[in-house]
Order: sequence, then C-alpha cells, then structure tokens
Amino acid sequence: MQLVQKFFKAIGLGALIEWITFTFCDFLKLIGLPSSITLSTEQIITGVVGATATSLPSLSPVTTVMVGDPDSPDIHEYTATEGQTDFVFPGGTPTLVTVNGVAQHTIVQEPYSKTVHWTVINTILRLDTPTKEGDNVLIILQ
Repeated sequence: MQLVQKFFKAIGLGALIEWITFTFCDFLKLIGLPSSITLSTEQIITGVVGATATSLPSLSPVTTVMVGDPDSPDIHEYTATEGQTDFVFPGGTPTLVTVNGVAQHTIVQEPYSKTVHWTVINTILRLDTPTKEGDNVLIILQ
C-alpha cells in the first residue's frame, strides 16, 4: 500500500488514497452515527392472553410416476432388436425420444428450432438410424 501511495503522490493523485481506504464505518462516523448503543431497559416477554395453539396440517406422501411404471400412460420403454427402426406406441404426440439415454433430436438454436431424428406414421415411430440389439428406446408423449 505504501508503494501505491508514493506512486499516486508522485503523479499528483495523493488525495485519491484517502478515498481508497474510506470504509462504511468511516461513512457512518462522518454522518454522526454513534459507534455504540447502550440499552438500559429490561425486557420481559409474556404470552398473549387467550391465545391457543393450533396443530400443524398433516402431510401426505407425494407419488411420482416413474419410467416403466404401468400407471404411466405417457412414457413407453422398449428394448430394441438389431436394426430395428419402427416402434409402435398407443397414440399421442411424441415430445422426446431417447436411445440409451441420448435424445434423438438436434437443437439448432435453442429455443427456436429443433430437428428431430424420427418420423411418426399413425402410431408407429420410425427412427432415422437403426438401433442395435438391446438398445433402450424411450418414447415420452405430450
């Protein structure tokens, strides 16, 4: 800090150093705020007369439909055979298709355009790239 002070004084900016070390506490002293406050009263806290305690509401468990759950009508999971491209689903609009956890679409400029790598013909989803034996295909409907 001393080297910086010497430099600023040498170029005629020595007064600038005073503002660099100016702290919030210095500001409070400048506006006249006391640096300590003394409280000499004794505080007694009492309860409100006639107040009754109410019980908290009961909580219920939250259930989440998981992939592969038969109660999940919008998620369909398949195990592919070698070269398989067509997957039959019960209907609806696919919003996401994954093969082994990799989304089968390309975002060109998010969120403006997305190029999908599948085609839907009635209730058949046709992938552009054939799958391998045992690939996990997941179709999520809208």
